[in-house]
Amino acid sequence: MIIDTIYEPMEMSKSGKVRILATTGERRSPFLPNVPTLRESGINVSADAYVALYGPAGMSADKVQRLSKALSEAMQSPELQKRIQQFAMTHSYSTPTELAQLQATTLAQWEGPIKSSGFSAD
Repeated sequence: MIIDTIYEPMEMSKSGKVRILATTGERRSPFLPNVPTLRESGINVSADAYVALYGPAGMSADKVQRLSKALSEAMQSPELQKRIQQFAMTHSYSTPTELAQLQATTLAQWEGPIKSSGFSAD
């Protein structure tokens, strides 16, 4: 069993080396529309991966806003959208506040299961 981003398993599936049983997202992947999610398969788990851009701690609000605006504009580029899709990823943009909310939600979702598993990063 492998839990991975979708790109490499998708390529291995095309060549017949693996069979993808389910994806972990809330919704089916547009790149694998015939593959069910874990929830659809009876496993009540979902997890989406995301890529984010971070700056150093203490970065001025002005710089954060300028960087956020530049990223928002870049994400609207058809060339960048096509490049992102080549890696079987979907593109979206969120504000710094929305990213902070996503991180808080993700932490709350996984904090309990991680603690109850006894996992330690030590």
